[in-house]
Amino acid sequence: MRTFVLVVCVIVYFVGCGGGEGSTATRGGRDVITAEELATVNETNLYDAVKRLRPMFLVSRGATSLRIGASTLPRVYLDGSPYGDAETLRSMPLVGIHEVRFMDARDATTMYGTGHTAGIIMVRTKEKG
Repeated sequence: MRTFVLVVCVIVYFVGCGGGEGSTATRGGRDVITAEELATVNETNLYDAVKRLRPMFLVSRGATSLRIGASTLPRVYLDGSPYGDAETLRSMPLVGIHEVRFMDARDATTMYGTGHTAGIIMVRTKEKG
C-alpha cells in the first residue's frame, strides 16, 4: 500500500510540474515575459505591459532596510547592466525587447551582489544585426 501511495504521489508531482510546458514558446512562465507576449498587449511602454502581464513584478516588497529612502521596488537591469528603478520601464518602448525576467532578492544578490532586497527586473533586448 505504501508503494502505491508513493507512486501516485510521484505521478501527481510530475504531472503537476509538467503542465503548460508545451506553451513556453509563447508564454515564458511566471517569472518571464517573452517578446511574443509583449506583442499581444496594446501598450506603448514596457511599464504598462509588465503591469498588465505580470503585475507582481511591480509590487512593493515592503520595508527591506532601516535606511531611509531604501527602495521597496525591484531595480531594473538592461542587458546585464544597472539601468534604474522600476519607473525607468516607462521610458522603454516594447519594440526591440526580447525578454523581461523577474529575479527574486536571493538570485539577484547571488548574481549582482548586495543591495537588491526587492529583486530585479532584467530586460534583455533583441540582438542587432
